[in-house]
Parts: sequence; C-alpha cells; structure tokens
Amino acid sequence: MSKTAVSFLVTARAVASSSLSLSIYVSKDAINWNLAELPGEDELSSDSTFLGCSTYSLRINILRSKYFSPIVTQYYSNSDGTKFTKNLYHVLRTYGTGIEKVANIDGILFVDVIDNWKDITNYFE
Repeated sequence: MSKTAVSFLVTARAVASSSLSLSIYVSKDAINWNLAELPGEDELSSDSTFLGCSTYSLRINILRSKYFSPIVTQYYSNSDGTKFTKNLYHVLRTYGTGIEKVANIDGILFVDVIDNWKDITNYFE
C-alpha cells in the first residue's frame, strides 16, 4: 500500500496480491477511510499516478491495460474524493504524466492525447 497526501485528502492505493485489481481509499483525517468509486471498473491496473488536486477535485491517471502501455485514462473526483469520473481518454504517458498545468491558472491543462490509440494498444498487447 502506498499513501499520498494532497492538499485536502489523504489517499491510499491497495493492490490485491492475487490480481492487478486496484482500490483507492480516501480520508480527510487519516482515521476514517472511504473506498473511492470508479465508474464501471471491475479490474483496474495497479499502475496509477496521483496528479494532485485542486480545492475541488483529485486527479489520477490509471493504466487501463494489464500489459505495459504508454496510454492512460485520467479520472477526476468529486469534492470529497469518493466518486471519480473519466475525464480524459487515451492520454500519452511517457517521460512524465502527459499533462502540464498552466501556471497560476486553476483548471487549465495541456494534455497529450493520442489519436491512433488503437494501433498503439495493439502493439503493446
């Protein structure tokens, strides 16, 4: 299990030893924990990157394949970090996260999104 502290939440990732299944737990006080809900995802890869948060949302990149791939899906949470929605699909994650914040402007990001994601996914499988 790994823990990450962000400006308003404490998060923990837990990976089952028998599979690649990833669970994300969030807490405001590091005492009471809630399991975060990711939409319709029964088996998530254990490969994820917490991108940080704003005053209203937590961002995370999750690898969507059991094989290594430079393509991730980005999720945004609600204000308490318990419910996530898919926000960006087919984000290139090589040499970092594929996402850059614009300094001093909250909510504006530059993102490397892949158009030929099927070709790349097939190559890595």
